[in-house]
Amino acid sequence: MDSSIRFANAEDSAGICRLVNGSLGYPDVTEADLRERLERMQVDGRYFTLVAECGAEMVGFLSVQQGIAIEITGDYFRVIALAVDTAHRREGIGGALLARMEAIAGARGVQYFTLSSGMQRAGAHTFYERMGYVKKSFAFSKGIK
Repeated sequence: MDSSIRFANAEDSAGICRLVNGSLGYPDVTEADLRERLERMQVDGRYFTLVAECGAEMVGFLSVQQGIAIEITGDYFRVIALAVDTAHRREGIGGALLARMEAIAGARGVQYFTLSSGMQRAGAHTFYERMGYVKKSFAFSKGIK
């Protein structure tokens, strides 16, 4: 893997949008949506987003939210999105993004990561297990109107 990893900013909205639309499969998310969300996340202080670039091309990103849990001591990071461009998968980019974020978490005293992954994403599940994540629960969601 010949990529660099850095913190994202609102100017990265086009590249992240391309990955969200293509690699994650959410075609209705627009660049304007992402720009607004990234700006809100930067101000909030509990969100951290990294991007991986090969040259001038964005090839992956990882976004987490720091939270407080009732059942564990200390804060945790919840992975809210991880995507690697399909043309660059199996190059170590996803693992490098997670490793960098785990280092950031450790520096902040965070000792626990959690995430949800869609039932249809068997390849992602294998990847997370290779990275040391353990299946512990089901995730449920409900839209509020």
